[in-house]
Amino acid sequence: MMNYFYLAIALAGGLLKGFAGKKVSRDVSTFRDGVYINLMRCALCAVPGFVLLVWMEGWSGFLQSGTGWLISCASALCTAVFAIAWLYAFQSEAYMFLSVFTMLGSILTGILGALVYGDPVGINKVLGMVLLVAAVFFMSLYNKKLTGVITRRGMVTLILGALGSALADFMQKVYNVETVHSAYTFSFYTYFLPILPQLLLVMLLKGQERQKILSDRRHMVIYALMSAGLYANMLSKTLAAAHMSAALMYPLLQGANLITSAILARILLKEKLTPAGLAGMALALTAIVLMNL
Repeated sequence: MMNYFYLAIALAGGLLKGFAGKKVSRDVSTFRDGVYINLMRCALCAVPGFVLLVWMEGWSGFLQSGTGWLISCASALCTAVFAIAWLYAFQSEAYMFLSVFTMLGSILTGILGALVYGDPVGINKVLGMVLLVAAVFFMSLYNKKLTGVITRRGMVTLILGALGSALADFMQKVYNVETVHSAYTFSFYTYFLPILPQLLLVMLLKGQERQKILSDRRHMVIYALMSAGLYANMLSKTLAAAHMSAALMYPLLQGANLITSAILARILLKEKLTPAGLAGMALALTAIVLMNL
């Protein structure tokens, strides 16, 4: 039961970070802007991560094995790639299409869990994954109706974002299996480690003028909300990954995210659901049911 409680927190956090990211993406005009926003997000995630780590594990929680450091670095890199790519994708694609495209990443996470760690993948889960792929096809038609044909840049950002999300999620599984360290240690370093490299990158990209509005009060509030959702999503998934198979957990979470995102996208972003969009959601719902039988 606790695992589903963790997934509920992860779902709420994912929705918060997604809608905050959609809001701030409108003001991204250069690569430097994207790195700056993710730098702010990582810094704001590292603060509660530090506090929780000291509170739950003590100062010894900052110690890691060599394996722990490698996995944490891989997680930090994948998470940063996902976050920056998605900022660009938010600018040109319908929010619901992004939600469904991320589900493809969850399929990759489940497949990796089965191949590397032998997570059980029955016929129901395989059929569910096939239906999720079909759901992406229908949602691409829905996206085309709202935003037009996907550009080459849009496709690259979608692929990078989906791969980054899938591998970042898989690192949660790897960390739980390969180390004895806690989820609090992993979550803290996932956001702390990219701070210095991104700070240096922002300084090196001086030729790209950063918009001053990105540092105003409104944006700081958005960063805080986005970071709170991001950290809650990351920590809760890592806690749940210790006891759930990747083939069940990640597609289930992304499927639930699709349904709730559709409701919020209609209410908050005024995205109109087309017949193709409804078909995509119906397929995703059927996939969720199949994967939980």
